[in-house]
Amino acid sequence: MTAKARLRTRVAASLGIAAVATLLAGALALDTRIVALGLAVLLAAAAAAAAALLYRRLAAARALHASITGAIEGIDQGFGMFDAAGRLALCNRRYREIFRRNGTDPDSRTPEIGMTVRDLVGLTIENGLNVVPAGQSTREFIKERVAGLRSARNLVWHTADGRWFALDVSPAPDGRWVALWTEITEIKRAEEERRSLAMQLHHAQKLEAMGTLAGGMAHDLNNAMVPLLALTKLAVAALPEGSRERRRLELVQRGAERAREVAAQMLAFSREEKVDTAAVDFPTVLREAMELLRTSLPATIRLETRIQPVPPIVANAGQLSQVIVNLVTNASQAIGAQMGTIDVSLELAPPPAQAGDQRSSWVRLAVADTGCGMNEATRQRIFEPFFTTKEVGQGTGLGLSVVHGIIAAHGGTIEVSSRPGDGTRFDILLPAA
Repeated sequence: MTAKARLRTRVAASLGIAAVATLLAGALALDTRIVALGLAVLLAAAAAAAAALLYRRLAAARALHASITGAIEGIDQGFGMFDAAGRLALCNRRYREIFRRNGTDPDSRTPEIGMTVRDLVGLTIENGLNVVPAGQSTREFIKERVAGLRSARNLVWHTADGRWFALDVSPAPDGRWVALWTEITEIKRAEEERRSLAMQLHHAQKLEAMGTLAGGMAHDLNNAMVPLLALTKLAVAALPEGSRERRRLELVQRGAERAREVAAQMLAFSREEKVDTAAVDFPTVLREAMELLRTSLPATIRLETRIQPVPPIVANAGQLSQVIVNLVTNASQAIGAQMGTIDVSLELAPPPAQAGDQRSSWVRLAVADTGCGMNEATRQRIFEPFFTTKEVGQGTGLGLSVVHGIIAAHGGTIEVSSRPGDGTRFDILLPAA
């Protein structure tokens, strides 16, 4: 109340007292009934003035409450006020939306006035926004969440439907407290994208280093192949046709020629040059690669091959051979010293779901082994350059990354399925010519 209002109230009270005193004095000289009538009129007027004043104050209070409520309702953050007993006393539309599945599902329940914090945590479980961890009871989970909400001032909540919220808890007078929820999903997505870009940059730097390394290795390998090929050709020419020794040396010669092709590919990769491609008979490339691999695999591993007629594909024969050798070698290492089987198959296949032209013919190369398999975390990283689960000195981590690059350059896809103890299967799909 302002100073002027307080002054008017005091003056009115003084005038009222004076009027009553005057009437009482007149009662001694005038008729009692007339005085009583005047007094009644004066009291009625005072009551009407007081009622009007009270009405105006109530209207102002209602307007202020509506203004505050409207402001709270209009903010884009979830607002919830709790009383001293921890019961929800006030909340806005955004607060109710937060507790819905995906923020919009009309079939999911929303908070109600009078709910406790424990009730609200239970509501998030009911609506699928919180998932109780395996091995923990719902009661224990709710108890932990409630304790965390009461003890902390700032929390971050990741809902099961993929949203992120920052929760700020502030004390209010009379033991009440206010919870303010701010959605930060876009911020988290931006952070994840930034981390992804940083990882891609890191991988690009690794690939650049690998290209430099590959160039140097390719030069050395190419130089080492020159005398090997020359002397092998001379030795082959000196042996009689059809002899066992000549067949063995011819196998060595073909392997050396493949190594020289790989060296050329490594040089092309390090120089970012385009690799020559042509229509390739995939079954022939696969049979030659299998012939080379059979002599290098341990006797404990059985190599099975199933080759069906398939149309030619536009590819580089040397790179296809490199893919086959890398996959079979990886399968052999996964089996280790145990008895095992590597199954290699070539057949026609329907186009993959992501293929632009669903009418074209596709060829599937599958390499499956009965080795140790791998978990999902490892499977997600196997194509990263330099990533390896092998011991130091037993692997560079480049084989599968090179395979992935070759298949991608040929417009194909590669899929991997594996489980610990159940072996691994690689499915490569390539478009036919």
